[in-house]
Amino acid sequence: MATLVRHDSRQYSWWWVSHISPKNSKWLQENLSDMDTKVKAMIKLINEDADSFARRAEMYYKKRPELMKFVEEFYRAYRALAERYDQATGALRQAHRTISEAFPNQMPSMSDESPSSFSQEMEPHTPDMSTFTRAAFDSDDLQKDGVGMSPQRFTSKRNGTHPEETSALSSRKGLKLFNDLSSSSENAPRAGFDGKVRKGLTFESPEVKGKDGISNEMANLQQEVARLLSESQNLKQQMLSESERANKAENEMQMLKATVLQLSADKDTSLTQYNHSSERISTLESELLKAQADLKKLTDEMAADVQKLINAETLNIAILSEAEGLDQKMKMQQQELEQKLKELESFRSSFQEEHEKRMQAESALLSQGKELAQSHEEVQRLTIEIKMANEKLNELKQTKEDLHDTVCELKRDVERLTEQNQSSEVLIRELGDEINTLKDSKNELQSEIKSLKSTISQLNTEKNAAALQHQQSVEQVSVIESQLSKLQSELDETEQKVQLLTQDLEKKKEEAENIHFKLQDECHRRMQIEATLLMTEGLHSQLQEEMKTLTQDFDGSTKKLSELENNKLDLESTLKELNNTILGLNSEKDAALLQQQQSLDKVSDLELELSKMQLEMEKSEQKILLLEQEIARKTESVDSLEISFKDECEKRLQAQTSLVSLEKMYCQSQEDVRRLQIEIEKQNDKLNELENLSSELNNTILLVNTEKDATLHENQQSLARILDLESELMVLKTELENVERKVHMIEQELIYKKEEADNLQISLQDETQKRVDGETSLLMMKNLHSESQNEVRGLALELEKLNGNLRQVENSKVDLENIVTKHTEEIHILREQNLSTELMIKDLHLELDVLKDLNVKLQAEMDLHK
Repeated sequence: MATLVRHDSRQYSWWWVSHISPKNSKWLQENLSDMDTKVKAMIKLINEDADSFARRAEMYYKKRPELMKFVEEFYRAYRALAERYDQATGALRQAHRTISEAFPNQMPSMSDESPSSFSQEMEPHTPDMSTFTRAAFDSDDLQKDGVGMSPQRFTSKRNGTHPEETSALSSRKGLKLFNDLSSSSENAPRAGFDGKVRKGLTFESPEVKGKDGISNEMANLQQEVARLLSESQNLKQQMLSESERANKAENEMQMLKATVLQLSADKDTSLTQYNHSSERISTLESELLKAQADLKKLTDEMAADVQKLINAETLNIAILSEAEGLDQKMKMQQQELEQKLKELESFRSSFQEEHEKRMQAESALLSQGKELAQSHEEVQRLTIEIKMANEKLNELKQTKEDLHDTVCELKRDVERLTEQNQSSEVLIRELGDEINTLKDSKNELQSEIKSLKSTISQLNTEKNAAALQHQQSVEQVSVIESQLSKLQSELDETEQKVQLLTQDLEKKKEEAENIHFKLQDECHRRMQIEATLLMTEGLHSQLQEEMKTLTQDFDGSTKKLSELENNKLDLESTLKELNNTILGLNSEKDAALLQQQQSLDKVSDLELELSKMQLEMEKSEQKILLLEQEIARKTESVDSLEISFKDECEKRLQAQTSLVSLEKMYCQSQEDVRRLQIEIEKQNDKLNELENLSSELNNTILLVNTEKDATLHENQQSLARILDLESELMVLKTELENVERKVHMIEQELIYKKEEADNLQISLQDETQKRVDGETSLLMMKNLHSESQNEVRGLALELEKLNGNLRQVENSKVDLENIVTKHTEEIHILREQNLSTELMIKDLHLELDVLKDLNVKLQAEMDLHK
């Protein structure tokens, strides 16, 4: 169109200068003026240009009916001229026959080219041209009416053939030629017919001026007929080539329809994949809800464990306070023992004084003195035993101090447990770092996806470059059109020559009034032509309806694409919500892991304290054994003393009066010994109770360990579920990205197919008007088809690349699953440690309860001693 605008000054010079206004025939003048106005209007419509391809298509669709009207009216005028030409040729043949009959001897040069030979040369061509003009616009049902019979009547008269044969020949050609022909192929026969009309009408002259003029005219007519025959043959060859091109165009249309069907099938598969992905997302959401419920349960259990640890700490504090109270009571007992020791020392001093007195009194009584010496020795033994008891008391104080040390060690163990919790926190942080690395890998995959998109954009740029090349090819076609315009200018020159002949025809038309009876036949023919035009309009309306259906299909596909885009947006929103929920779950998981680490630290501290308590219990057991051995010795010594005391009582009845005081002191010492024995028995009971407490503490430690293992196992299961959910979310993201890519690819392909369909529609409509526009549109379609095939190949390569990337992602997924299994094993170990610590805590609680009971008993015994 741009080249048409550039060559406005020279483009249609052949038309503006082609007509010399006739002076003799008003009918020809009117027809030519109508054709001039219609051609000018058509040229104006064609020369209008637009900025974009879509605008051009809109202009084409709007102006198409106007062009069709102009073409129909132009064709009617052309048919009228052709019929006049048929009438003129018949009159010329009759004139030729009359001349040959009137002057047979004056035409020697016409022996070889006689009127009969002339008529034989004309007969196979003029009917063909008439049938060509009829077949271009008539239907198969109307080829045997009056329009097709007017030239055949002349041919039957000349050749002696029947009109049925000529009608059979014309019936072989139908509306296919009208659908296959373009406007360029129609212009050429029109020019040829105009030449024939304007050259053939010069033959009609009722008045013969001279034999020489007639012979010259006959020779010129024969030359012109030969030239017209060669032109008709060329036109037939052009018609065959153009029919072949039309068949090729139909084949290409079928190929394009097949590609459209394939694209629709791909779209259906993508929709099914989208439905599967939505179902997977729903299942994942249900699994996420379950995981949240499990996490809530774990957090509740961890809170209960924390409360238990807090209670254990409060019990430890209470035990420490009770231990301090016991220390104070022991100090009070030590003071009482010191007072008793002082009393014993005073008793010893008084006893020594009395012993001296008795030694002086028993100088005579040596035997009694010896017995007193023995009793003194026994008293010394008793003092030694008292010293041993004091030493045992000191040992008990040491055991008390040892217990205090064990409590301190338990505190240290608690601190160690806190340190272990901190180390577990460090492990959790390391796990978080690993999760961050996984996220980084995810980001890397996204960057790779972006790079793929950039490659797609590069392909689009290459496609644009191909479009530019296509535009260049279109410009080349415009150059070819300029060359065609030059050829048309040459044809214009020939038409000027024809116009000179038409002037002669106009002069001789006044003498052709005897042929007016054939005008009625022309009217009938016109009616039949109008019927054929109505049939063509019906076919045109059917084509328009088919185009409407195609546009409706396109609208439906666009609606489906919009629905797919909306679904894609919904999926993106759901993905964002899932990501937010995953972040919340990760934060809850971190908090639970922190609490678990704290509980593990506390449990480890309690375990250390329990180990120290066990060591102290072992030491206390050893001390108790030593005390029992000493108590056994003392009991033996007390028994021997009792026996000796009885013997002395029997022997020394006489010395009772002198030793009453000694007996009283002795009774007091026995009472002290008995008290000591009672205290020893109480200490033995306490030792037994301590042993029971140690066993109970061991049991509680075992229970704590089991609970710790259970919590660790549950934490491992929750972490495994969370990791599985994360992996499934990654898979869903990759699948959604693939679906989005496929949808994008389908959209691009649909856009290309829409453009191709628009181009096809334009090319089909251009074929009904002009052949040149049809050829250019076919070239456009071929180029676009090749570009679409190249794009499909490029997209296939991109899909292969994406499949490779998916395989890499799956390999990375396998590696991540292995890492997750390792972490789950570590979490199992931590849970087992938590269970062991919980058992230790329970044992400690039991031991603390036992110690409380012991403290209560000791306080009761101290009260009794007081």
